[in-house]
Amino acid sequence: MKIKTIITLAVSLVLTAFAIAQPAPPVTPPAAPPVDSTTAVKVGQAVELAVTVDGTAPFSYQWKKNGTNISTNATGSKYAIAAVSTTSAGDYTVTVSNSAGSTTSPKATLVVNLPTVITAQPKALSALTGTAAKFTVTATGTGLTFQWQKDGVNVADTNASAKTASLTIPVVAPSDAALYTVIVTGAAGPVTSSPAPLVVIQVTLPTITSFTTTVK
Repeated sequence: MKIKTIITLAVSLVLTAFAIAQPAPPVTPPAAPPVDSTTAVKVGQAVELAVTVDGTAPFSYQWKKNGTNISTNATGSKYAIAAVSTTSAGDYTVTVSNSAGSTTSPKATLVVNLPTVITAQPKALSALTGTAAKFTVTATGTGLTFQWQKDGVNVADTNASAKTASLTIPVVAPSDAALYTVIVTGAAGPVTSSPAPLVVIQVTLPTITSFTTTVK
């Protein structure tokens, strides 16, 4: 999928009055409307920025990133990034020049959404009944949200930690034994963790079955 950001430059031509000996039309510099734009892309996507110019040709072009000239393949009406990386994020502009002067386009801001990656999976747990159990996931990405699941079903919002990076079961019961996963969703898409089992060990209080007193 190729995302194209078009920056349009416009100019009004100044016309001279008609006369028998009409002078050559004046050379008019290009002019840009003050409209900035923002485009969000994923790492690895292709991006092309293009400019359309009105005015008196010929034109020369210089693309810039964050105000600094781009040194490679940046002197035409288009600037292409074959595969976006995290370093591609920034504000892009193009300065268009002719014999009358130059003008700089509005900013085209490129936002790079990091891939959603789980860097540490939740681990299997064993817990005694009546104690607490806590699953944790570690992930990287842009704008992350979390949803824990028990045997493939969303953990109810009554558990305040169901939508956080760590799921806590404050008082483990036999019914909590299950496979737990978490769906981590970022701007670049969702990722589901590996399942982590919770083994519940049932412990019962000692029961006195008899008590005797012997006198000798």
